[in-house]
Amino acid sequence: MIIGYGELLLRLSPAEHGNLIEQSNSLQMGFAGAEANIIADLTLLGHKTQFFTALPQNPIGRKAN
Repeated sequence: MIIGYGELLLRLSPAEHGNLIEQSNSLQMGFAGAEANIIADLTLLGHKTQFFTALPQNPIGRKAN
């Protein structure tokens, strides 16, 4: 098993591709981070993985989980 740990990042992107944040009325929310991305890629390659991080006890933390 491959174990990874690190922070999970919240990315806010303009809903319309190619627009700047100041040109958009809404943002899309996504979660990523270098460590999380590597563990996700290793999982897709067939490895058994586990990712450890700390999440806040609020709506954003629950969405990331």
